[in-house]
Amino acid sequence: MTKRIVNTSIEELLVSNAPLEYAHLIKFERPFPGDPNNSKKHRTNANRYAYFTDASRDISFNDGSVNQDSQANGSQIYRANRVKSIGGYSETTTPRATNMSLNLSGDHLGTSFSVTGDFGSASFTVDAQIHDDRDKTDLVDFGFREGDKISITKNSGNFTGINKNIPQGTSPETYVSTPQNKATYIITGFSNNNLTMALTTTGNDTESYQEGGDTTAYPSDTSVAVTLSLESDELNAIFNSRATSLANPSFLNREVFIHKIFIDPETGDVAGNSSILMFKGIIAKCDINESPTSSMVKWSLSSHWADFNQVVGRITTDETHRALDARQVPSKNNALKPEYASDLGFAHSETTLSQIVNYTTYQTAYEQKSKKRGAFGWGGRKYWLEESQVPVVTEVDLNIGLTGKYLPVVYGVQRVKGIPIFADTAEENAQIVYMAHALCEGEIHGIYNAYIGGVSLMCTDLPDFTVRNATNGEGAEESQLQCYGRVDTGKTLGGTVENDVASSTSAFVDASPLAQILEETTTNADGTTNDNPEPNAEIAALFPALNNAVAFHINEVTDAKWVSDNTYNLFATDALGLQHTKFARISHPHSLMFQLFNGSLTQQAAGILSTRANASSGSRFKRQADFYTSDTPYWGPNHRLRDTAYVVNSHSLNADSTTVPEIEYVVKGKVIDCFNYDNSYTPDPVLGASDAHTNFLEGDSITVERSTDGSSWSATTVEGDASDSSFRILHKYQLSKSNGTTQYRFMLDSAPDLDAVDGKPAKTYLRMKKTGANTYWHMRTWNYQSITNAAFALYTFSPSAIAVNSDNDVVLTFANTGTGNDATDAVLLQSGYDAELTQSTKAPGKVIYNVFTGDLTTLAHLKSRPIRGVWSGDYGGWGNQLTLKGMRYVAGDNGGTAIGDITNVLSKLKVFKSRNFSMGGGSNAFQPFSNNGDLAGARMTLDQTGETRIIDNYSGGDRRAEVEEAFTTITEELVADGLTFSVTELTADKRASSNPALQLLDYMSSDRYGKSLKEQDIDLASFQSSARLCDVKSDVTVVMTASESSIALGDIYKLVDSNGLHIASGKVSVDAVLNSKSRITFTEVSGKFLRLYSPAIIYVLGEFIQTPEGNLYKVTTAGAKTTKPVHVTGTTNGLEYISNGQIPLTKISGSGPSSLNIDAGFEIQYSLYDSDFVKYWRYVGWEEPKQCFVTRHQTNVTIDTSKPVFANINTFLAHMNGMLAYSNGKYTLDIETQTNAPTTTAAFNSVTYNWNVNPEYIDNSDIIGSISLTDNSQKNVKNTVKASISDPQNNYSSRSVTYFNGIYLKADRNVVKNASYNMNAITNYYNARLGAEYALKQSRFSQEINFTVGQKGLLLKAGGVIALTYEPFGYSSKLFRIENLTFKPDCTVAIKASEYDDGPYKITSARASTIRQEGATQAAPLSIPGAPTSLACTTTKPGTVVMTWNNPTDFREESDEVEVWASNDNNRANATRIHIAGSEANFSYTTAAAGTKFYWVRTRRLATQLTINSKYTTSAYHPSSATGGVTGTSKISSPVMDVDVAAIVLNYNAAGALTPGGADQDVAITVSRQNLVSNPTIQILETNGNSQSDIQFTNGSVSITGTTATLDASTSSASSTAKIVKVTISEGGETYTKIVPVSIAQSGAGADGAQGPAGPSGVRDGGVFSYTEAGTSGLSDADVVSWTGTLTDAVANEVAALVIASAADNTIRPNDRITLIDVSAQKTGTRVYTAAATATASEADAADFSSLVVEFFDGSVIVDGTLSADKITSNTNFTNNLSVSSALTLGATGGTGVLKTPNKDSFTDDTKGFYLDTTGNFYLGDATNHLKYKASDGSVSLAGTLNIQGPQGNAGNQGNQGNQGNQGNQGNQGNQGNQGAAGNNGNNGNNGNDGSNAVQPSFFIITGTGSDAPSDSEFSAVAGRAPMNNDVVMMKNGTTETNAFRRESGNWVGIVAFIEGDMVVSGSINGDRINAASTITVGGNNILIEGGSNRILISD
Repeated sequence: MTKRIVNTSIEELLVSNAPLEYAHLIKFERPFPGDPNNSKKHRTNANRYAYFTDASRDISFNDGSVNQDSQANGSQIYRANRVKSIGGYSETTTPRATNMSLNLSGDHLGTSFSVTGDFGSASFTVDAQIHDDRDKTDLVDFGFREGDKISITKNSGNFTGINKNIPQGTSPETYVSTPQNKATYIITGFSNNNLTMALTTTGNDTESYQEGGDTTAYPSDTSVAVTLSLESDELNAIFNSRATSLANPSFLNREVFIHKIFIDPETGDVAGNSSILMFKGIIAKCDINESPTSSMVKWSLSSHWADFNQVVGRITTDETHRALDARQVPSKNNALKPEYASDLGFAHSETTLSQIVNYTTYQTAYEQKSKKRGAFGWGGRKYWLEESQVPVVTEVDLNIGLTGKYLPVVYGVQRVKGIPIFADTAEENAQIVYMAHALCEGEIHGIYNAYIGGVSLMCTDLPDFTVRNATNGEGAEESQLQCYGRVDTGKTLGGTVENDVASSTSAFVDASPLAQILEETTTNADGTTNDNPEPNAEIAALFPALNNAVAFHINEVTDAKWVSDNTYNLFATDALGLQHTKFARISHPHSLMFQLFNGSLTQQAAGILSTRANASSGSRFKRQADFYTSDTPYWGPNHRLRDTAYVVNSHSLNADSTTVPEIEYVVKGKVIDCFNYDNSYTPDPVLGASDAHTNFLEGDSITVERSTDGSSWSATTVEGDASDSSFRILHKYQLSKSNGTTQYRFMLDSAPDLDAVDGKPAKTYLRMKKTGANTYWHMRTWNYQSITNAAFALYTFSPSAIAVNSDNDVVLTFANTGTGNDATDAVLLQSGYDAELTQSTKAPGKVIYNVFTGDLTTLAHLKSRPIRGVWSGDYGGWGNQLTLKGMRYVAGDNGGTAIGDITNVLSKLKVFKSRNFSMGGGSNAFQPFSNNGDLAGARMTLDQTGETRIIDNYSGGDRRAEVEEAFTTITEELVADGLTFSVTELTADKRASSNPALQLLDYMSSDRYGKSLKEQDIDLASFQSSARLCDVKSDVTVVMTASESSIALGDIYKLVDSNGLHIASGKVSVDAVLNSKSRITFTEVSGKFLRLYSPAIIYVLGEFIQTPEGNLYKVTTAGAKTTKPVHVTGTTNGLEYISNGQIPLTKISGSGPSSLNIDAGFEIQYSLYDSDFVKYWRYVGWEEPKQCFVTRHQTNVTIDTSKPVFANINTFLAHMNGMLAYSNGKYTLDIETQTNAPTTTAAFNSVTYNWNVNPEYIDNSDIIGSISLTDNSQKNVKNTVKASISDPQNNYSSRSVTYFNGIYLKADRNVVKNASYNMNAITNYYNARLGAEYALKQSRFSQEINFTVGQKGLLLKAGGVIALTYEPFGYSSKLFRIENLTFKPDCTVAIKASEYDDGPYKITSARASTIRQEGATQAAPLSIPGAPTSLACTTTKPGTVVMTWNNPTDFREESDEVEVWASNDNNRANATRIHIAGSEANFSYTTAAAGTKFYWVRTRRLATQLTINSKYTTSAYHPSSATGGVTGTSKISSPVMDVDVAAIVLNYNAAGALTPGGADQDVAITVSRQNLVSNPTIQILETNGNSQSDIQFTNGSVSITGTTATLDASTSSASSTAKIVKVTISEGGETYTKIVPVSIAQSGAGADGAQGPAGPSGVRDGGVFSYTEAGTSGLSDADVVSWTGTLTDAVANEVAALVIASAADNTIRPNDRITLIDVSAQKTGTRVYTAAATATASEADAADFSSLVVEFFDGSVIVDGTLSADKITSNTNFTNNLSVSSALTLGATGGTGVLKTPNKDSFTDDTKGFYLDTTGNFYLGDATNHLKYKASDGSVSLAGTLNIQGPQGNAGNQGNQGNQGNQGNQGNQGNQGNQGAAGNNGNNGNNGNDGSNAVQPSFFIITGTGSDAPSDSEFSAVAGRAPMNNDVVMMKNGTTETNAFRRESGNWVGIVAFIEGDMVVSGSINGDRINAASTITVGGNNILIEGGSNRILISD
């Protein structure tokens, strides 16, 4: 609820707006020193606090607090005039620390003066004259006030009667009473004119034992001179000096409570005598401001949440575990638990094992041997190889370093890596490695699985089991790790309990150095015997715990059993897993054995380690033998690792396992209190001893009776939550407990009324009663008969005689004269120790006793110590004399006084049993427990110290409880003060749970790893309620076979088996109509109406199963069904086919029809998800694979205790939408759900108050000041949520979960807005998906509002929902959730709230069509979709039927799909679904064989829930007629014909002889077929297809029918013309053809040139498609003619259909390039599709295709022949030379071709340069001055003047030498010369050799003869020779038609070679000729024209 729960009177006052006064009450914890007396309790008695108020007068108020013993503190006086001011405080939905300030008056700070006076009884009176200070006549004048803490110090000497116990020596448990001169008290009042002050002690009752503690008594001094000093902690604590003692108390972290009270101004009464607790926190800082006139103390407070920032995890080190001091001595007081001080389990956790290990393997070796033959060796020698196995020693460097780490907490089921805490090897065999790994905090349930080297030890599923299972796996021997059981069937690791147990306790203790030092007589330095040796402090501290442990047996397991005994082989089990102390062993490939200890407080040490550590030399541990020298046992009974779950394992190194493998464990974690939150209860083993669970089944209607004492049952039935006296059993399951037992639990539909207060039932007995029969099932609640603070007399026994034996051991004699009820002391002391005393050897240490000595100082060494006793004597049984071993008394050391002569020794010396307690006598609390089993298993807690033990056995007759081990903290002082015990958890509801609310409760309550909150700190009821909200289960929606108008809400229906037994049932909560059928939602569902098929599920009789195909079956034989059923009639494998698809229900109660039928053709929907989805159900924390374990919030988490408590708490809250608050002194938990969110304004109406004053409703009149609204959409709104989980299906590795909403994306303008969440506490994919959906929806509500309201806002809570009406914003009861409340001192409240809507809490649908864990798409609302239309199917496609249709107008891409159905006989009843299409509206169906089928389509729409096998809401079929399907025919499926020869060449020499000759050149031809049955025809023909007879096959024919033929080379001649081999098959109306060319090659004639390299691929949009007329059905030669000429719409449609059929997306798209080829007509053409994409062929018209395309060559084009074009245009520069090796012809006949330089506009431009005219004349120069070459006659003429430099002449003769001239002056240095001209080009390389005079293929243009391929004569007329392969011709029929052909295999084949248009070349063009009909335009750098040795280079 939104409102804060406060006293009704306060609520009335706040909402009435009546005048009121308010005040704050401050309760401040005084800073006391620590309590040394073993107590872990935080003292809360009243005088531990100071009390102040900001009211104008003192206020008496009872805050309801209790002291540490749960006794009420009562009313306290809150003193006025101390508080100056108080600050505001905030409360938020997210736990975080907030601050507050508090200002106190410091005016009397430092008050102190001397006075003389008298002490009275709790008072002190000063003399009438206070020295000579006449201005201050009394104590009040000096500044003292009631409530002040003062110190009184005697000015000389010590007080009388004031002593303090000061620690003695080094022992913290021994004190000496010492007189004191200072006492500290609290003033409670003044009298006698303020000269007498009444005093009280400070309340630190036992702190007087420690220096610095306060006084607990009053002096008796009179007329004593003292100094009075004000020491009020709220003022003085900051001055506490740390210089003298670090133990001085600090004010930091002390508690502060601030209450707000409301006062009636007329009466002065406190409203309701109650308050609102506004603040709880701690003191974080203090400031003092001192001035000449005033003093102020300012406390800075942090809210209670600041205390959550601590890290409290346990570290796996010996130092922290045992609380070792600087002397390495453990402290019970400082250890987290007293028992830890003596627990040596972590003693080796920081050591390193470094060792070289050798192991031996054997290899096969071969040795050559020989011997002589014959009698004298004359026969030579005989040799052979002899095989042997040779040992090979392999060395392994074993290095294992251990380090302490924080111990994690595992909740639910998680995979964890252990923390190594021990490692060593066997002394005699270093190959055996022993290790111990701490797993986590205990107590855990067990281990489910292990991963060894990352591989699962459990088989994951059936395929894995088939291969790896250790029994008979197909690949087990070769597998990396053998496996056991199957995870998908819920199997877990199983182990064996060790039965070969021996008691090695005695031998261990007696042989240990510790025992020897303590017990044996040692020798003094002078050689004399010391009969009373004094051990060192460490041994003294360890020995009591050692003695406690020796009363227990330890497992003594030999290495032989540990390593190799098959008894302990691992096996698979069910829910229990590998549990406490069980062993398991594997042998392949690792020889490994391990044992689990589940982490209980009292678990014993690992026997295997203890046994080896204490074995004889040579059989111990290697490291122990080599290095260990301590007297502390290396490993023994005290290495217990209390509260720590750990595994001990040993591993044998060998050839298959050369290293210690890394092992990780799947742990079913912490066993926690569940408080019967789920309405299931623990069976009563006493009253229900004869109850049978089989009498009660799921779905049964029952009544519940309750009782307080188990004997008197309520006469009337118990009402549940809905005031209904009838209950239903919703779920029955078997719960596996951590102790290895199981119990049946029954979940009821509501919680019985058990008079619970704060979550604790007052009625703790209850029983179910079968309706109509006196059949019962007795149960107990979690708090059944808890006994709290029960004080009873501890039964101690005094001896009747005392003496010492010859070893000076003390011997006590007890009376032993009675039996039974008259039994006396000896018998009672021995009772309960039967097991120990009946051992064959009465070894010391078997029986443990505690000895009290009173004030007998001579026996102080016996005081409060657990002592090992040995019984002997003359009386019956085990005697009556008790010898205290090792506890000696020597008269000579005590003044010669014999022990028996010590005064009062017999009365003061007392003995009691450490392990057995008599609970009767003075304790009435135990009187009701008269049955032996009443208290067995309960937890017994010593209230004074918090030490706990489990009661092993309980004897009801004498009320005697035997605990599992002795208490170690019972001291004589505690006994003197009076011991109290609490007995709890007798039937505690403890189990491992995946419920996050319960996990959080455990974490916050834990004193080991959490916040240590106590019962009184926690609102248990809110945590129980939140746990139930986390466990919200699925509602189930089904569709009935008809409309059932009489169904009523609340009707209950069930599904039963053939015997009438319950299968499933549910209560009707929603009734709607769908398609004229009732659509019913059931709530409170028990069982399942329908199961999905899975081979891993164990089905029960009567269940209904549905397969993925939708077939419905009923189980007639229970069990697993490993083979999926496919039958559609009758019963097979225990499954009956249900042909009508109906599931029958019968009514249990209500007014509806007596029966209903579920239509299984409609999907069964779950509001959460279907349990059958979850494959590895046990590994996500479920007990069984039932729907009842599907809940809203489930967490399986490993808590990192190295993080602050705060961080871990917020992890829990984030995973369950939790809101943790502090209200009325308790921590409360609530869950954000739709359940607690009001949905209408009516929800805000109060029963008591009207609408206008309800604090949950706020309107304009409530708002004070301004109001602001912020929209954070840009920052907060998301459309995609991504998360990661730790998934057991993925070996607990991370797995992503994505939730996306397309509608949100569109609203966000298609901008993806991601949010990422780490859901590492969730391991179930479906729960993570629910969380992701919530987060996404929540992000869409982004408005935030801020305003302030008056006093009624004090009733609001952060996290609550309010309704706001505010007209300026248009708000009318708009809902907001409160995010933050700031409470101001003046009673106004500032509110910050965010927009609220129910949407995020509603779970929407998602699809999951198979048993898999995949992301789901967003569902659309459920409605009936329209049917598709216009279905068309092809009838001519080979192997394929192409279907197209139109989607309906209401088609929704996010939720709709189209089903395609097909039948062979045009009867839809026999049709099967062959395809599911999305929005593409087409499907290409590849058929298995040729034939005709009939087709229908229909739309299906996603249903509304996430279920497996989703059944969709579907449209009608199209066509609607069940016998009118659309015909579709496929021709021969994928026919292929191939020939194994590509070309044939027959070689002749120059003389015309076949070389090689004979049959060497015969060629075998083989034809292969696919999906063709007809024989091919193989013919040898002329290249034009005409018949010939020149060349024949070897059988003499030129035509063969068959798949093979051989061409006879000898039938050819050197003059034979080229031929072809033609292979054809005609089948199914189609003809398939292959052509093989046959050519003749003769020496001296060049062979065909090699094929040039392939050019680079063109870069194009769209795809490339090519179709031949002969090989494509439906494509005719006329179509190719149209395609290569004038394209018609009809042909365009046909071509589009071809592309749509063959394209991968069944769509023709822009830039698709299509080529059609008619081989026979030698025509080809290519066009590009330019219109919009379409899947409908009729939409593609002729206008949608380009003209015949030109090619764009990105790179170089090499033309081996002639490239002919109208224009070659370059729009960019040529970067390379244009090289023409033959001729460059300008201008055809009549043309005007021109070649010009770049500076000319045309060829007639006669400016400078070169130019040519149309007659071929060449000009160099300009129009006036030029050199002309005349083409007609070759003459050269000069016009004008050309400056032509001739060649340099010969040098003249050298002249005579002249006279030498005078030397001239040196000239100035000249300027640097210009760079020299570039050198000449190098000479051209030599021409390559010509081909062997070959005639090369060429390019020819033939005009005027038509556009078809030329005849040989037409070709020869142009070329002057016969055509040859690779010749290319361009056939031009005027200007209308142009086609190109290339000669291939003697035939002309159409090619795209003529480019009509522009050709863009970015590289080089090489050709024999370039014929240009118009212009060559060059925009680049150079043109090189070359012919023979002539070249023209034109350059820029």
